[in-house]
Amino acid sequence: MSKEFLKALGVKKSFKELKASRTAKEMVASAREEFKEPKGIPLVTYTLYREYKRFGGRQGCEAPYFLKRKRFALAVVAAYLTKEQKFLDLACDHIINICEESTWVLPAHERHSGKIDLFSADTGLELAEAVGLLADIIPAEITERVKSEVEKRIFAPYLKYHREMFWHKCSNNWNGVCNSCVGAAFLHLETDKKRLKKALKLVLQGLEAYVNTAFEADGGSTEGVSYWIYGLNNYVLFSELLRHKTKGRPDLLAAPGLKKIAQYPLKLALAKGVFANFADCEEKVYFTPGMIIKLSGRTNLPELLELLNPPRFLQFLYLEIRNLFWQKDKKTKLLPFSKVNTDSYLKSTQVVKLTAKTASKKDLVLIAKAGHNEENHNHNDVGSFILHVNGENLICDPGTGLYSRDYFTAKKRYENVFCSSYGHNVPVAGKELQKHGKEFAGKVTAYDPGRKRVEIEFAKAYGAPGIKSIRRNLLLKAKENTAVLEDNFLFKNELAVEEAFLSWFPVKCKGNTALIRGKKSTLEITIAEPKGAVFSVKKLERECKANAKPGALSRLAFTVPKKSKNIFVQIIMKIS
Repeated sequence: MSKEFLKALGVKKSFKELKASRTAKEMVASAREEFKEPKGIPLVTYTLYREYKRFGGRQGCEAPYFLKRKRFALAVVAAYLTKEQKFLDLACDHIINICEESTWVLPAHERHSGKIDLFSADTGLELAEAVGLLADIIPAEITERVKSEVEKRIFAPYLKYHREMFWHKCSNNWNGVCNSCVGAAFLHLETDKKRLKKALKLVLQGLEAYVNTAFEADGGSTEGVSYWIYGLNNYVLFSELLRHKTKGRPDLLAAPGLKKIAQYPLKLALAKGVFANFADCEEKVYFTPGMIIKLSGRTNLPELLELLNPPRFLQFLYLEIRNLFWQKDKKTKLLPFSKVNTDSYLKSTQVVKLTAKTASKKDLVLIAKAGHNEENHNHNDVGSFILHVNGENLICDPGTGLYSRDYFTAKKRYENVFCSSYGHNVPVAGKELQKHGKEFAGKVTAYDPGRKRVEIEFAKAYGAPGIKSIRRNLLLKAKENTAVLEDNFLFKNELAVEEAFLSWFPVKCKGNTALIRGKKSTLEITIAEPKGAVFSVKKLERECKANAKPGALSRLAFTVPKKSKNIFVQIIMKIS
């Protein structure tokens, strides 16, 4: 079966060539380091599993759950590459241990995902690929146990209950991950052709909805780059497996819309490995090399290779298998970040990126969003922006908060500073924060790449009848080493305004001037209008600790001195 398995992945390398590759050597070295001392297999106890239900926390259960799967992946890959009994024994022990888990579903997903969630689908595929990859050396009873568990936990529930699974035709990453993993596992393990055909029909129906609804007309995603990767990684692996198994009929990656979808992270890229992190995303994102190389080749987008990071071992076996087999060590290089560092406008998702070189030759990127406040993994951040200088987000989007039960409860979510508009670069207007809901929205009203300017109207994001207009202009003046923000407020009655800017870097302020000191650059922010306004800075240490953040976020703010029906704010941001 090992040869059949490799054929299904489109592998043409000889084992000798594969074993000699840099990627293979690094994987074996990682496994030797991980297992140089005897270690027990991490366990998810009943008490750890029920922490989420009792207290709302996720980490107690998820830490051993994912550590076990990472070690499992290391052992399987090392067993395949070295043929050493030590690694084969470790692989078998981890496989049987995973098969004996009470459930593969995470407790946070138990109540709404049904019998299959993201990580049970992942687990089913990983086990199928483990016995496929090790078919020539693994005991037959291990393979039979895997087939039995995948049948019981994945295949039978999917065929019987797919209509009850919210993700089967949903419009987010759950669809791409779950349907793709289930479909790939069927392709590996199912021997009944009639049953396989039925399963693939359901999978393709689900994935059609994924491509058509999880992405906008311009290829954009409101889930952000992190979830784009997660969903599309799985879609790519299933598509290629299906293509090789069916001799190119169908070829999902040849669909016209895939090229636009594949370009999405290029539009949000700020620097090498750094991306606009709107919604539940972090600034730094790791791209799976094998998947990016395959997607780049299949969509004819060589610029995707600029997204490649130095390789590292991940926790998912199916990703490591593609890294091993799909990388071309001698040809693939970590390309300089050049082609993707250009202006872009994602009209459907209302995101604008403006780029320039300062007079001092520093990369300057300003990225802003409008949209609405019920996007996937939504934060109340309509009108917010990021100012990126030479590899650093000096004015940042704080990113995701700590995943917990409260974090995904609508009433509690927007009390968290990482989801609230209080924790984003938007004003507090008349004591009003932005509200959650699709009707609370903004719009890009002008985009002028020639002048490096974007204008956003976002009064509706606050949902207050007394706020008639909030119009924000953002402008890059690269030759002057500056960026300019101008906000025009129009109210029915006299109201107060507070402006705010967030940064992970040290902030100091005095009067109408503040300094944000990055490691490479300094940003001097001056309140040009209104006169008399002065900065204050608050360190959100308690909020950061509650969300398991390693640093302390600073909120730089000022209040307009006088209430008015018509307020004009001008901020000059100078880079040095």
